[in-house]
Amino acid sequence: MKLILKLQLFFGLVFLISGCVSAQRSNYYKEPNESRPAVDEKYRLSADRKKFEELRNEIPNDTQRQNDEVAFTLQLMSEVKLSPSDVRSKFDSALRKKREVFQKDLQKEREIFNKTEQKNRDAFLKGMDSERKDFSKFKHPKEERDDFYSKQDERRKEYFENQKERRSDFESDITERRKNFEDYAREKTNEFNQDWRSYQKRYEENEKQKKLEKEKGKKDFQVKKIDPAQQDEVKSFLEELDQLNSKPSTSLESGQ
Repeated sequence: MKLILKLQLFFGLVFLISGCVSAQRSNYYKEPNESRPAVDEKYRLSADRKKFEELRNEIPNDTQRQNDEVAFTLQLMSEVKLSPSDVRSKFDSALRKKREVFQKDLQKEREIFNKTEQKNRDAFLKGMDSERKDFSKFKHPKEERDDFYSKQDERRKEYFENQKERRSDFESDITERRKNFEDYAREKTNEFNQDWRSYQKRYEENEKQKKLEKEKGKKDFQVKKIDPAQQDEVKSFLEELDQLNSKPSTSLESGQ
């Protein structure tokens, strides 16, 4: 009696363990413990920093990515040379190119996945067909035939169920990465817009200063062309004229 109970307990544990093992997913497109950034460095905005590559090797990856993104913005707006529209155009162009590379890589990955899926499916079905042909070469009892075809049917169902789940994992992974990229692009665009507004003010102030310096240069040149004895007098006259022009004009009533 004790032996029977022990055997029942043993087979019960075997059944439970086998059930747990079979319930584990083994067909993830991306393994659960696989670690990767939300957006790959390849698709991030960054400046050309080849000269500093050796120094960057000593910096943690996350810090490197942030530094490169800051460097990209500084490269556009550190000096007030380009017009605000040109700066925005360069940023939009860089982001558009990153998006094109990202979309192209996803499309290539999908093509590879589809080809691999089809290749594996064809190989599986061919193997199943070969097994049936080999089995049919000899006569078998009905019970053996039923068992053979039943097992083949189970394997076929399991295979296609696994393929379906792997396809679902693949589509979910693609969707998640596309969302991460668009979130990243939106975040960087918002950051750029803030910096761009500041740059626009600096650019306008710089243009005003350049215009004033240009006008001053013209006046100085005109004064230099006059007899040196009269330069101070003419210069004073021009300054008074500027002051009069800068005052708001008043309309004269009729009869005055």
